[in-house]
Amino acid sequence: AARAACQPAQVRGRSIRLVAPAAAPGRLPVLPLLVALLIAVAGCTGTPRNGGDAATRPHALDRAEAAFLAGDWTSAAAEYRAALGEDDDAAWAAGAWYRLGVAHLKLGDAAGARDALRRAEDSRPDAELAGLVRVARADAERASGDPGAAAERYRAALAENGERIRRDHALYHLALCERS
Repeated sequence: AARAACQPAQVRGRSIRLVAPAAAPGRLPVLPLLVALLIAVAGCTGTPRNGGDAATRPHALDRAEAAFLAGDWTSAAAEYRAALGEDDDAAWAAGAWYRLGVAHLKLGDAAGARDALRRAEDSRPDAELAGLVRVARADAERASGDPGAAAERYRAALAENGERIRRDHALYHLALCERS
């Protein structure tokens, strides 16, 4: 019955018939039901995009993390900013400020990166994150056109967090700063 209802279409002068795959007798088609379920679940979260209050903050943070991992730097920056809201003293704040700074770096916003990474450092990150923040702050200084300040930060990161950072990155960029 489904095949008879399809209308022929012309593609490059050839007549073709578009046919939807029929479900096995007694079974519902799985793909359309799955798509409908995903749409319903996505639309029913009811989560406002403002992460300012504590109840919605985890959702904004989840959206920020997803955007960051997907390389959608603009969305990641907006969602991290929403997740941080006014209360940025939470245990997760240092990591959110760090990722916000990296997103700004990826967007070419060195000033925004420097501010976010300074706040990440002020949030007292754990030792592993502290090394990443120090290197990212050096990257931000370098991107803002201050190779002297960047070189100082790379040296400090290597001295204080040498085992917890990507040494190759820090050493390479330190050498570039010293050549400038």
